[in-house]
Amino acid sequence: MKENLMSKTKTVIVGANHAGIAAANTLLDTYPDQEVVMIDRNTNLSYLGCGTALWVGRQIESYEDLFYTNKEAFEAKGAQIYMETTVEKIDFNKKSVYCKKNNGEEFVETYDKLILATGSAPINPDIPGRNLKNVEFLKLFQDGQTVDAAMAKADVKTVAVIGAGYIGVEIAEAAKRRGKNVLLFDAAERCLPNYYDKWFTDDMDKVLSENGIELHYGELAKEYKGTDKVTAIITDKGEYTADLVINAIGFRPNNQLGKDHLTLFTNGAYLVN
Repeated sequence: MKENLMSKTKTVIVGANHAGIAAANTLLDTYPDQEVVMIDRNTNLSYLGCGTALWVGRQIESYEDLFYTNKEAFEAKGAQIYMETTVEKIDFNKKSVYCKKNNGEEFVETYDKLILATGSAPINPDIPGRNLKNVEFLKLFQDGQTVDAAMAKADVKTVAVIGAGYIGVEIAEAAKRRGKNVLLFDAAERCLPNYYDKWFTDDMDKVLSENGIELHYGELAKEYKGTDKVTAIITDKGEYTADLVINAIGFRPNNQLGKDHLTLFTNGAYLVN
C-alpha cells in the first residue's frame, strides 16, 4: 500500500523577532503541512527591547532574561532558520526571496506563502552631525550594548536624550541612575503627550526634574556638533554640551522590501486584512 504523503506548503518568514516568532510558532505548532523558513539579519532573536532601560540602568542584573527563545528552539520544531542574513530583494511574481549572508554567500529561497515581519526602524532625523560617533539609537540588542558601553566610560559625563516618549523617558532615567548629567529634549511641551493627559504628565515631569533630569521641552534639535564624535547638540533655542546623544523620537515602518509592490497605510505600514 502506498504511503499517503502530505504535500507541504512552504512559508518563508522575513524577520525573526516578535511578529515573525509568533507566526512561526503558530504555523509549526498548528499546521503539520507547513515547511517554514525563517530569515533574519540579526545575530539573535526574541530580544525584549522594552527591558533595555532596566538593564542599562542596572535595575536588573543582566540582559540574559530579555530573550525568550532562540534559533535552536525553532530548528527542533523543524524550521530552517538563517540568521545574519539580509534579504536584498523579493520577486513577488516569481515568489523568490534573494538573500545574502554576512560571509558574502548569496542564495534564493522560493515560497508558496510569504510573511513580511520586518517591523520598524528608528527615525533618523536628517540633521548635520547625525553620523558622528556617540549618536545612538535604541532598537536592537546591539544598540543597548553600545549605549551601555558608552555609559561605562568616564569621559561620557553628559547624556542628551532626544524624544520624551516611553523610550526616551526610560533611558533618561537609566542614564541618571548611571550617574550621568541628563538632558531630555522634545519638540512637544511635555513628556508622553500622545499617551497621557496633561495633569498626569505634569506629575511625571515634576518627578523627572526633582530627580535631576534637565527638561528641555518645546525645543527642536537642529545639529549635532563634533569632529569625530559628538560634543554638543544645537536646538532652536540654544547649544548644549553632550558626550552621548540617544535618539528616541520614534519609529517608522520598515517597508523597504515591499513598499513598491504592496498596498500601504498612510503611515507606510503594510495594509493587512
